[in-house]
Amino acid sequence: MAKQVFQDKKAIFSLMIKVRQLNLSVEVFIEIFERLIIPVLLYGSEIQGYGAIKQLQVMTNNFMRKMLKLHKSTPVCMLIGELGLKNSSEYIENRMLNFWCNIATDDSKISSILYKWIKIRYN
Repeated sequence: MAKQVFQDKKAIFSLMIKVRQLNLSVEVFIEIFERLIIPVLLYGSEIQGYGAIKQLQVMTNNFMRKMLKLHKSTPVCMLIGELGLKNSSEYIENRMLNFWCNIATDDSKISSILYKWIKIRYN
């Protein structure tokens, strides 16, 4: 998990440098963050679940504060609410539910067939 956090920090701070160089608006920054950084942060979260959710949330909050030039004492709920983001746990829950829904409902994939076979065998 430490390697993933290191990669996440690299991606986040390279984005921050580009956003500042290009003088992009906060709306564009948030859009880029949700499309490029969130997938890097949550890579494999469908399987791993809530492994190091606190580390990811702290890193995301610190990054948002630095990007918006806010003090460390700024409440997280205000930061997330103002930007329209979700907590990391909400992103992870969404990805986990989509993953298991795809496995449980699709009939053509091998993983779905194995899931149904194991479910029948152990119930």
